[in-house]
Order: sequence, then structure tokens, then C-alpha cells
Amino acid sequence: MKMYKLVRDYLDKSGLLNSLVIQYLRWDDDGNNKIYVVFSPNGGSTLSASLGNEYLVLVNFIAPNNNAQLIDDLVDKVTEYIKKNQFDETLGSVQIVGGIPSPTSLTDNRLVYRLLLAIKHGT
Repeated sequence: MKMYKLVRDYLDKSGLLNSLVIQYLRWDDDGNNKIYVVFSPNGGSTLSASLGNEYLVLVNFIAPNNNAQLIDDLVDKVTEYIKKNQFDETLGSVQIVGGIPSPTSLTDNRLVYRLLLAIKHGT
């Protein structure tokens, strides 16, 4: 399975993704005024069959229109979950790279947080 989908499964265990719109690779605005979470690969180390590998996964949290506080609170809860659950049996080590970045605003007043996760997988 692809690493970004495994990260989605890992975060799904937190219960924080319930009732959110989950997408992969790119955001597709389907007109709903809901929270979107988009998982995509974002590089990593040289991959080797005989060594552990580092995968980078970008997780975009996109707020509903004009509801910055809702997405800010969600990102805070997700980061706390990751800090308390830095090891997963399937993924290995999970860490947030660079802390919580400054959010970006879209033209329709949606706020976007982009969390970069480093997954150290394998031996």
C-alpha cells in the first residue's frame, strides 16, 4: 500500500478524521463547505530494500469558508495525537517536520494548514 494511504489509516485511528472529506494527491473542491484533508507523497530518502527508509507525506487541512478557528483547533488536536503516538506498528516512527507551519489563505476565505510528516519505515 502507498505510504500516504497508510498515514491516513494511522490518523484515522485517532477518530479526528470522522466526518471529514478525505482526498488523495490533490484537492478537488466539490462545492461542499466542509473540512477537507488531502494526503500526498512529498519525497523522502533514497529507497532501499535492505535498509530503513524515510518517507515524507504532506497532509493538507483545508477549512470550510470563513471558519479558521475550526481548522486551527483540528490541526492542534492532530499534532497532539502525533506527538503522543510517534511509533506505529505499521508505519514505524512518525514525526512532524518543522512544527506547525503558518496557515495559508485561499481566495474564498478558506484557511489551509500543510503538515509535513516524516515516516521512518523498515529496519
